[in-house]
Amino acid sequence: NMNISYGNTAIRGATKVAVLKCNNNFPVLKNEVASKQANADVLQWALFQQLNYFINNKNEIELFAWYNTANREIPPTLLQESSKARQRDQSLRTMLRWKFKKNSWRLALSSAYLYETLHYTNYLLLANDKSTSHAWRNNANFQYNIKSFHVEATAFADVEIARSAGYGARYNRVLSGFSAKASYYQKHGFTFTAGLRQEFMNTKASPFMPFISGAFTKQLHKHFIGIELTAKRSFRFPTFNDLYWQGSGNAQLQAEKSWNAEIAATYKWDKTITLTASNYYAWISNQIQWTPDVSGNWRPQNLKSVFARGLETAILFSLPKTTLKHLTANTNLSYSYTLSTQTSSTLANDNA
Repeated sequence: NMNISYGNTAIRGATKVAVLKCNNNFPVLKNEVASKQANADVLQWALFQQLNYFINNKNEIELFAWYNTANREIPPTLLQESSKARQRDQSLRTMLRWKFKKNSWRLALSSAYLYETLHYTNYLLLANDKSTSHAWRNNANFQYNIKSFHVEATAFADVEIARSAGYGARYNRVLSGFSAKASYYQKHGFTFTAGLRQEFMNTKASPFMPFISGAFTKQLHKHFIGIELTAKRSFRFPTFNDLYWQGSGNAQLQAEKSWNAEIAATYKWDKTITLTASNYYAWISNQIQWTPDVSGNWRPQNLKSVFARGLETAILFSLPKTTLKHLTANTNLSYSYTLSTQTSSTLANDNA
């Protein structure tokens, strides 16, 4: 790895280069015979570039670029004697962003281009498959603060294009939408937030998504307590694979919808111990699930309504810095539990 930072009061930049080379020829036991893993080499390198131009104390322009490429040999499975499969990945991500600030309000406009390709070859199977995707993402964000109120609005418009051997053709879609929220901060530690979100895929609208939350925080000497209640509506548009995979995709899929509620609590003691716990509930309809049809082919369908609920807890311990000046130690333990119950299904006799 190599990291370089440079700049002055007007221009700042950073360049990072990373290279990874692995043979992965570790010992394996196949058919009770000891050998070394074959056809498992990996060569990967990445480049990151960032530039910041401070026009004045109100305007800033940021430029980001990431490039990553990898050549991977795919080793044989336990049932294969050998493998000649290879995979080459490439990805490019670029973003240009302008930020403006004046008094109590902020404005940010960004535009990003993303490119990814995956090329799989295996001459033993006469396979030569390539998948490519392009995305152009544009975003505008406005924020305004006045006394105890914070207002924020966001609008976006994305274009996605994908071509894959699994699709048999090139497909594209336009995703757009907007969101807005307002928060009120009360001096005694109470915070109230309400918002809404609306998205579109081409001309198809997502479910209208409201959001509301209330939180309370209190600092008492070395003790911190926080409690938050949240309720919102969510959705998920089908993916390109769900819609267009040859022989399996379902272009008639509807968006997956859900209502969600959560209560979360946090306790901290003097930056040494942190305890968190959350209890969440989700009521999901039009759940997208891949299931075999009468011919045995797996296809995605809007099958089920599901009620999911669960619990997540965690404890984090950090060694106080006063214990040993040159020693930092952290440890954490987490536990999660989820229970999902199917409330209805479009399949006959489906009790799964």
